[in-house]
Amino acid sequence: MLDEAGLEDAIRHYAGGFTERTGIEVELEISPRLGRMKPHAELALFRVVQESLTNIQRHSGSLKAKIRTERGPGKFTLEISDKGAEFPGACGDGMGKRPLDSGSASQACTREWPLIGGELDIESSGGGTTVRVTIPADD
Repeated sequence: MLDEAGLEDAIRHYAGGFTERTGIEVELEISPRLGRMKPHAELALFRVVQESLTNIQRHSGSLKAKIRTERGPGKFTLEISDKGAEFPGACGDGMGKRPLDSGSASQACTREWPLIGGELDIESSGGGTTVRVTIPADD
């Protein structure tokens, strides 16, 4: 579906199935300017959605999640957030941004993505966790 219909349709389809399987409601706030991106960028972003929702199910205890996309001049932002328990590996400890040690979005705070020229940030506190990916956008 990702290859044929694009990131927006793939996110909508995956979020719907995720809600059916888990009972966790996923609110979608998709930018009307989303459009298509390079295939490797769409795949990387979709993988972040999958892993983030899986982490919400396994670790947060939240019954709600939110996926938000924003495409503005020169950049695209994807955010996945919940209102559940603090994520222990994230930056909620006041230490600021730290580089990820592995390829998993669940390992630490910030990672540069050379392949798509972006950055992944994870912020977490007792009020929930937000995973944010920002990449350059072709406008």
